[in-house]
Amino acid sequence: MAESIFITGGNGFLGSALLPLLAARGYKLRCLLRRGSDRSKLATYEHETIEGDLGEETALREGLEGMDWVIHLAAAVSMYKPDAALMRRVNVSETAGLARLAREAGVVRFLQVSSVAAVGYSADGEPIDEDAPYNWGHLRIPYCDTKRAGEEAVQAEGRAGMEVVTVNPSSMIGVGDRRKGEASIFASAARGRIPFAPPGGINFADLRDVAAGCMAAIEKGRAGERYILAGDNLRGREFVGSLLRLAGHRPPRLALPMPVARLAASLATAYEWLRPLSPPITAQAMRMASRLCWYSSDKAANELGYRTRGIEDAMRMALVDLKTE
Repeated sequence: MAESIFITGGNGFLGSALLPLLAARGYKLRCLLRRGSDRSKLATYEHETIEGDLGEETALREGLEGMDWVIHLAAAVSMYKPDAALMRRVNVSETAGLARLAREAGVVRFLQVSSVAAVGYSADGEPIDEDAPYNWGHLRIPYCDTKRAGEEAVQAEGRAGMEVVTVNPSSMIGVGDRRKGEASIFASAARGRIPFAPPGGINFADLRDVAAGCMAAIEKGRAGERYILAGDNLRGREFVGSLLRLAGHRPPRLALPMPVARLAASLATAYEWLRPLSPPITAQAMRMASRLCWYSSDKAANELGYRTRGIEDAMRMALVDLKTE
């Protein structure tokens, strides 16, 4: 008999790639969906719908009844200062509540889809792994802090009697990313309007690889463990250069020096005591961009069979998708 899976955030970016894989394998899917949310991505395969959100205990209890597994994709993602309370509620309190209710309902396995933001950043230029010390705290970035706290809360429920596996995807690129709107770096690249390369470094993963890694984690991941699902570690200049080249434009000649970037982040932080800056350029985003967010997926490769295909194809697909919207 096929296992039954309760999924939060199934109609989101990662869910759009993961749920078809689950359906193709014959899993019985039950999705928690907010009232009025877009469900077009779920129309091509069989699933059951529970209307509600993470803060509605009645909806969660109904959704968890009779389920073997939970895949928790839903999260609040923002670098906007006024959204800090929202992230504390969704990423910590409501995530912990879901895990508690899942354990009480007799769910066997809980897959928490977290983020590399909950792991840390590289202080010496070497990719870090799952055991790296968390070092975002002093930079006061609520997204990172709440994702870390949410992981700890779910793992506590695991120690109380439920198999918990955590995956930490890096920044994902693929078709259907709603973040790539008019104010995004992808839209700017499509128009050839990126005057200089950002500092720091970031890891980018193909959405399809992360979805496959999540599949492997829920089937083969060890309880109590976390697995980084990353891709290519790139300098800001490398990423922007590739993006502009794929969009048919010349890469920028200048890169913002790291000391200048960190000074700008400090000034933006001071300014935000008076008024929060609007995304995508906020003090939090600038503080994060001035670090090396580089990661190793060796553990996932060795234990889960996680494989990556390189990020250029995903960049190309995302740019084409942006033009066709």
